[in-house]
Amino acid sequence: MNFIGAAILCAALAAPQQGKRGPGGPGEFAGELRDKTGPLMRVHMLAPERMPPIRSLALLIVYHGMNGNENNYYAGTIECLKRLKLENDFVVIAGKSKGA
Repeated sequence: MNFIGAAILCAALAAPQQGKRGPGGPGEFAGELRDKTGPLMRVHMLAPERMPPIRSLALLIVYHGMNGNENNYYAGTIECLKRLKLENDFVVIAGKSKGA
């Protein structure tokens, strides 16, 4: 995992949750990651409802193209993982920076 991915994951676990679940829990989260100065970035994330038997998860960071946002490829990625029956093997994070 690279530094940016680790930072996003740590921030997500520490951020006030605006999605379906409480802090650090499983499920889907869509909202802002914030620090004391305000929003860092908008994200759409999914963590498995249950751990896989081997108790290891892959981190999938979804990047968008120019002028995109956190939702551009999120739904298609989740749909593909579900079709392959792999939705419980990945933590998916799609983000949109504060920049343009």
